[in-house]
Amino acid sequence: MSIWNKLWGIKNSDGTANVSGNNTVPKKYDASKYAVIDAEVGITDRKIHDIGAIRYDGAIFHKASKERLLDFLNGVDYVCGHNINFRYGLNIF
Repeated sequence: MSIWNKLWGIKNSDGTANVSGNNTVPKKYDASKYAVIDAEVGITDRKIHDIGAIRYDGAIFHKASKERLLDFLNGVDYVCGHNINFRYGLNIF
């Protein structure tokens, strides 16, 4: 399941989620599958200069590509980060 489906899903009170486009399959999120992200964005050019991330399995991401970051986040249930939804930051969510 992609991170996009997880983010757009509707979470129920029992910890399950009904994923958009799929009304019948509830998904339980696993708190041990997380990633921590930090993005460095230029103040004047408003471009992403670097994205650093670490995933629950110890894998490290260090590139300036949003698309590659989304690939890296495949299988992640929770995301914590800095500058990931900032006015000129990494607006992927």
